[in-house]
Amino acid sequence: MELVVVFVLGMIVGIVVAPRTQTAPVTETYPGPAKYMFNGVGEKTTETFTIPTKEWKIQFTLTGEPEKEKSLVFGVFVYRERGPPHIASVTFDRFGEDHTIVHDGPGEYYLKVVSSNCDWRITVAAPP
Repeated sequence: MELVVVFVLGMIVGIVVAPRTQTAPVTETYPGPAKYMFNGVGEKTTETFTIPTKEWKIQFTLTGEPEKEKSLVFGVFVYRERGPPHIASVTFDRFGEDHTIVHDGPGEYYLKVVSSNCDWRITVAAPP
């Protein structure tokens, strides 16, 4: 079942993701350790951000109308600005929050987010 969901999301990303020129706004950037926050609904491509460490964390929170949770779709795909294209992805199928650790730093990255029936908030953070 999980492979089917990932495959279907991959198909959706290839078909409906907005061009690279559309970005989700960075709502906050903090000095010190790298920390970026993005939020939105639907499909978005974030602005490029810089990660100074080998490992970094993507934390996400999904909210929405309870009756829509059964048909929720959410996926985050991590891309390097330069170099190998797609380096990581994560999917989630319910409201709440979770995180994943990416082991591909340092570098410049951006995220492609695919979602339906939810509002999302993503925090990208690298330790000091």
